[in-house]
Amino acid sequence: MVVITVFYDGQCPACSGLMGWAVKRMIPGRVLWCSLDVPQVRESIPDSIRNLDTMIVYNHNRSLWIIKYAAVTHIGMQMVWPWRLLAVLLRSIPVQLGDTLYDWIAKNRYRWRSKNRCSC
Repeated sequence: MVVITVFYDGQCPACSGLMGWAVKRMIPGRVLWCSLDVPQVRESIPDSIRNLDTMIVYNHNRSLWIIKYAAVTHIGMQMVWPWRLLAVLLRSIPVQLGDTLYDWIAKNRYRWRSKNRCSC
């Protein structure tokens, strides 16, 4: 049963690489992956978060849209051991601190992986 849908920037090498890594560690059948490069996919996201420069997760069980650091931990909760345990530990970090860390990583990903602009 699909629990979450992950919306990510398919043009970003860092984002795509991270999603490829995560797919191999997921509990089968629990996550859908959607590239934000597809117009129909982008239009399915609420206007209030559609243009944010971030990864977006939709939790089907809670009908909830999740962004930034909380999105990362939600993805981690769908992974197999020991990655799920890491996600549980990461959830103990306050959201403001986690979002600050997420923003720092997103800002610096260009230097680490690519010079192309992307919205992780």
